[in-house]
Amino acid sequence: MSDNKYDKFKHYMLAGHGRAFKYLETGEKFRELVLYGCLNDLAFDIQSEGSRACFMYNLALQFDDYTYFLNPAIEKFSDPEVNDDLFNIWHLCDFIDYFAVDSGDLSTKSVIDKKYEELYSLIMTMRYSAKANEIIQSFEYLAITVIQHNDFKQALKVFGDIGAYFLRRRNTPDDDLKWHFDWFCESAREEYGEEFLKEKLELHSRNSKEIRRFNRVMNSMDKEFERTEYPKPTAGEFIEKAMNSAVTRRDILMLRKAEESDIIRIANAFLSESDPNIKADLLSAFTSRYSPFPLDTTTIIECAKSQNKKLRSTAVYAIKFVKNNYVHDFAVKKLKENFSVDMLEILIHNYHEADNDLILGFLEKLPFDLENESGWHGVISEILNTAENNEISKELLIFAYENTLCSCCREYIFDELKKRNLLTAEMIMECVWDCNENIRKKAKNLSEKKQ
Repeated sequence: MSDNKYDKFKHYMLAGHGRAFKYLETGEKFRELVLYGCLNDLAFDIQSEGSRACFMYNLALQFDDYTYFLNPAIEKFSDPEVNDDLFNIWHLCDFIDYFAVDSGDLSTKSVIDKKYEELYSLIMTMRYSAKANEIIQSFEYLAITVIQHNDFKQALKVFGDIGAYFLRRRNTPDDDLKWHFDWFCESAREEYGEEFLKEKLELHSRNSKEIRRFNRVMNSMDKEFERTEYPKPTAGEFIEKAMNSAVTRRDILMLRKAEESDIIRIANAFLSESDPNIKADLLSAFTSRYSPFPLDTTTIIECAKSQNKKLRSTAVYAIKFVKNNYVHDFAVKKLKENFSVDMLEILIHNYHEADNDLILGFLEKLPFDLENESGWHGVISEILNTAENNEISKELLIFAYENTLCSCCREYIFDELKKRNLLTAEMIMECVWDCNENIRKKAKNLSEKKQ
């Protein structure tokens, strides 16, 4: 990472890391970068992490005039073009809502209410399609926001609106309708309490066909769905599929339930097969952490050098789940010849203390980008997987903590650092400002205990 203060701030802002506040300055260059973050979804995976809105809101408040950031956000959010950008509309909704809830700027409430009505009008008039599905998801997000900050009378209006939508889709099974609004229904239960909500919905269902329809779909969520019990997969079935190029990822993952004798049989079939494409399909059985290759790995190493692309890539994938000195030495040799993210993951999985400086050297050259084009996320994930067994050094954990752009990964790293008693007072304080809500809560609790 560059020693330049602006570059450091940019990295930590993109990461949603609380250390960004340490490097923030209020000059125009920093202000424009913060504005960019306020207007765009910067989460590595918003569905897993949540939006970065709280983080960017707090950065915006470090400047004298927060309207410099809020007004362009309102303008972008109000533009119908944003309706096609699902994750950005989630981010902007959260960002604007923070000014209403936290700063008391109630003018922003009408902005969210207006967008809610706009999206509601769309779902009531659009024919169902992939695009309409995204609009429904955005509408659900707005509906959750609206019911969280209004009285129950306003919530009843939202329940009625959704019930009217359900009535419009009268030929759609309840299970399909609930699939679109299960997040909303769970949020409503959390906001108002299950018993209170049940009582009020039953009461208002008497005089409103819309709420009656909403209530019916909502209650259908409480039904127990039978889980299909699949028989244990057998070697014969898997080998037959491999012979016919019909192996799916589900077939591979289901092998975790197979008998050990079946796993051994598939491994032996791989070793004896001569056709490279069939060999690759047989080897794919061992491209899961749940079923690593159980026999001698010499043949897999040789397959990783194959001229057949399918066999070569499958072999490299399978090696990622194997742990032995032969695989370790192979990864070191390949990395010294030519850098590969796959080989770096394999080396981390087979970590030796003597590898520490070598791995750090490769990590420091690895670009960290939100698109994950360099494959950094897999490398960080492997550091976390290996750290579970206390096999990763402090230096590698700290590197992952400072560099990952995924706050879910950073939360696991936070927990590991805490377990090893490696969190400093400064780290705890910066984590209070992290974009990840769970990290903020954990850091705040630790901070209060130390006071």
